[in-house]
Amino acid sequence: PGTIYSGEFAAGRFHGPGTWENTLTGVKFVGKWHDGARKEGTLTYGTRGNKQKLLSYSGGFINNRREGQGMVIFANGSELNGTFEDGLCVSGTLKTKHFTYIGMLKSWRPHDESNGSILWHHSELFFNGAFAEGKPVLPSLSEVAPRRGKFVTNELTLWEKNIYKGDVKHQVPHGRGILQYPNFNFYK
Repeated sequence: PGTIYSGEFAAGRFHGPGTWENTLTGVKFVGKWHDGARKEGTLTYGTRGNKQKLLSYSGGFINNRREGQGMVIFANGSELNGTFEDGLCVSGTLKTKHFTYIGMLKSWRPHDESNGSILWHHSELFFNGAFAEGKPVLPSLSEVAPRRGKFVTNELTLWEKNIYKGDVKHQVPHGRGILQYPNFNFYK
């Protein structure tokens, strides 16, 4: 009760193209099956027990878990396109209404110890560097040794190739810093 399958079978198992739906939870899979397990297709998530607020996943599966190249659409409209391992996206492009992130991920959040990139849409600020727990790793002025008498804590590149070097608070320039425009004018 509660589940419906329409498609091909082999040796009594779902095999080949088919559609499976759980009418109690709203979960639905349309795609290819192999020996009773999802292989490739689109899994639409229901609202019951959907802790990650996923709307759908399209891509590959191994042992009914997201695997290989795929794309997730979240209920809030955000999209994650990347490489999945053991059910989780480990690298890719995350697009939200606030930012676009490209790099490694951990538990659905930006996490790259060396080279992730993020562009904030509202301010057109761009950051390339380390990420942890979903946020850029930005040292404070007191944590960075002076270089030739000047403190250089972070470098944020604005979309129009403006470069900011200095203190950052909440991922935007704040405090002491230098802003260089493409015409080589400097503002301190």
